[in-house]
Amino acid sequence: MGSRSKSSKIKSYSDVLRPKLSAVSRRLAVGIIPFIVLCGCNSGRGQLVGTWTGTIEIEAPQGVDKAAFETFRNVRLQCYENGRFLLELTGLPYEGEWSFNGKTGTLKIDRLLNQPIEKASAENAKRNWSWTISSLGDKKIRVTDPDGISIESFELIQTSEKTTTSETWLKR
Repeated sequence: MGSRSKSSKIKSYSDVLRPKLSAVSRRLAVGIIPFIVLCGCNSGRGQLVGTWTGTIEIEAPQGVDKAAFETFRNVRLQCYENGRFLLELTGLPYEGEWSFNGKTGTLKIDRLLNQPIEKASAENAKRNWSWTISSLGDKKIRVTDPDGISIESFELIQTSEKTTTSETWLKR
C-alpha cells in the first residue's frame, strides 16, 4: 500500500508539472530556434574574411625576363566583411561578391580591370564568371575557374584575418 501512495504522488506531481514543463519547452524553442537559424545562415562566412596569398604555376614565355615574369605568378585575394572581394591574378584586378559556408563557396566576378565585365569585352560578357572555392583546412583554400580559361585552379593560404573596407570600389 505504501508503494501505491508513492506512485499516486508521482502521478499527481507529473500532472502538475507537465503543463509547466511544456510551457518552458515552448519558450526555449521559440528563443533557441531563431538563434540556431541565424547562426547557420552565417556559418563559414567569417572564415573567408581576410587576405589570402599564393602563387600559380605558369612558365615565362620564351624571350621574357623570368625575374620580371615572377610578379605575374603572385596571387592575392582580399575578402571583405561586406561580401565583396578583390582578386589580383596575373597582374589583373578581378572584383565581385563572395559567399562561403565553411567548406565551399563562390567568387562571382562582376568587374575586370576596374570596369563591369560587359565593358571589358563582348567575349568576357559570355563567360562563366563564378569561380568555386573549396576549403583545404588549416587556413588553405583552392580557387577553381570552371571554364579553365584564366587559370584552372590555384591554392591560397590565409595571411591576414582582418581586411579594411575603406577602398572606394567596395561601395559599388
